[in-house]
Amino acid sequence: MWQSFLGRHTLLVISCFGLFFSSSAFAYILPSGAILESVRAKRADLKYDTLIVHGRALDPDTNTVKKQVWRALKNKTGLRTEYKSTTDTQVDLITHGKQYKFTNGKPPLKGTNAKSALETVFLIDSTKDENGIKALRALKTYKVKTKTVSLNRLNKEIAWVIGAKPGDLDSPQVWIHKELLVPIRFIYQDPKTDENIEIRWLGYGSEQTGEWHPGQIDTLKDGKLTNRVMFHRVEVNPKFDTELLNIPTQK
Repeated sequence: MWQSFLGRHTLLVISCFGLFFSSSAFAYILPSGAILESVRAKRADLKYDTLIVHGRALDPDTNTVKKQVWRALKNKTGLRTEYKSTTDTQVDLITHGKQYKFTNGKPPLKGTNAKSALETVFLIDSTKDENGIKALRALKTYKVKTKTVSLNRLNKEIAWVIGAKPGDLDSPQVWIHKELLVPIRFIYQDPKTDENIEIRWLGYGSEQTGEWHPGQIDTLKDGKLTNRVMFHRVEVNPKFDTELLNIPTQK
């Protein structure tokens, strides 16, 4: 009887140790610079010059189509997104480190600084970033504490979290998919409105958009979904009018 009890007790202890040491708490945590360097290296390996991406902007309440979305991205140059409805075309242009937002061909006199924009860091500029220096500099403008790194899950997928510990969804932070090495979640505070902004880049690796581009982009403000864009097709290295990525001028 004593031997039976001892055997069961030993198995219990071994099982507990197994669970304990297999815990993610004991996973090796990479420094943020190494993670971000890997992200850019993975992007550089795709070896593309231009992408044209087609999608639809949906009403977050009814899930009905509001606008057709067209994106043109040229490596190291810029990204133009057009939102087309039956009445107008809204343009969001990031080029040469500046962002311009305008409707029906009437651009502003000056653009705003976009060197730290998520699109600039993780989509437009795919050059290798040794030690993640460029990306780290950009994240710090959003007050991301880049020395804090943890592991977490989003939709059952494991991600590196730069800027926050598990359970903290208030601090500015960026989530990097551990296997795909792409950004999937970005949380920060809007300095103008003090709103808590969350952007999710989902659907990387899907049949529709592959590794080139997220299949879905969600924007939440203070926890409420305000914008959703679904992408269904990517053209790799097509011909298009590159003047669309020039700095806009008022006519």
